[in-house]
Amino acid sequence: MPLLHFMLVGCAQLVGIGTIYFTIAVISPALSRDTGVSLAMVFGLLSSAMLTAGLLGPTLGRQIDRGGARGILIAGSVMGALGLVGLSAAQGVASIGLSLLALQIGSQMALYETIFPALAKVDAAGARRRIATVTLFGGFASTVFWPVTGLLSDWFGWRQALMVLAALELAVCIPIYVVAFAPRRQVLGTSSDIRPAEPAAALPAVEPLPRRAALQVGILLAIAIAAMSFVFNAIELTFAALFASLGAAPGTIIAIAAMKGPASVIARAAELIAGERVHPLTKGIAMTAGMALSLVIGAFGAPNPIALWVFAMLLGTTQGLFSIVRGTIPLALFGAGGFGELLGRIGIARQMAIASAPAVTAFVIDHAGADHALGLMAVLSLVALVALAAVARIVAGVRAAA
Repeated sequence: MPLLHFMLVGCAQLVGIGTIYFTIAVISPALSRDTGVSLAMVFGLLSSAMLTAGLLGPTLGRQIDRGGARGILIAGSVMGALGLVGLSAAQGVASIGLSLLALQIGSQMALYETIFPALAKVDAAGARRRIATVTLFGGFASTVFWPVTGLLSDWFGWRQALMVLAALELAVCIPIYVVAFAPRRQVLGTSSDIRPAEPAAALPAVEPLPRRAALQVGILLAIAIAAMSFVFNAIELTFAALFASLGAAPGTIIAIAAMKGPASVIARAAELIAGERVHPLTKGIAMTAGMALSLVIGAFGAPNPIALWVFAMLLGTTQGLFSIVRGTIPLALFGAGGFGELLGRIGIARQMAIASAPAVTAFVIDHAGADHALGLMAVLSLVALVALAAVARIVAGVRAAA
């Protein structure tokens, strides 16, 4: 894939994440107010839509492995735009539910779950760097689209803002995917001497794991990625309520949230520059340990601003690394062959965790307190740490016995 095309794909992901993924978090209060559907019901419908869309993961992954991602990315952008248009006209539970389902199907088809295996298929040798670079673009999505969506809503109303975002999704993403993932051909000698381009260089050979070890590693990876996905999604959607319950002032909470984004981008940039020196599994283990530490600091240090600053920086750093290693660890252990289907299978567990995170966290905050909610997240981080350490031990044992 030419560099220009790849950079355009990064821009498309920035727009896709900003329009498809973050929009509901910004407009949900206005959506609830104007339709009379409670916020609890809106997020319940969102959870159901996430679970349903997640079931498509393995099927989409197999399709990517066999035929490429171009059609899936284009269809996902269309589905995402349809979801935004549907939400703009929503009047009740049924229309909101159907629109959120379209949005989540669009997310499954047009964001990281499809882009990661698509990049591995196009250029297996450079997949790690390309995945890291795309997540670097994606890291700016909240920085750009939270304020843009808010401004559009203030100027035109939230319904019209959704129409603008749908048009942006279609106008930007579809042309990029059509061009960037077009079948490559080479011209040899004359215009009539045309043949398909040679396949991208493969990754260094990944020695297949024995069947039992591969099954164990796959299950442990699904546990680790699902646990961390729960933690990060829970914090994203309950951040303000979480730290308000711990006594942090509103201004402090806003400042902490603002620090998290730049820390995430810096971590992704560092991974892009120096990531090849460290195995993705080692980075994953360090990331889960850092996440657990940040949650302990947040639970025991709040509302002290210094403790919360340390929490935010650690949180942003680990979140930035997680967006990369959830794709590069399976790639490093299993190789590019069947990568799409593998991510799809892991994605089912991940979607279940993401869908349950807001409701479970809100329940714990209401009934046991925010410190217990952070404690639950710390335990899940340790579960992920133990799972990844077990993966490292299994892989080391297999390699030693070979």
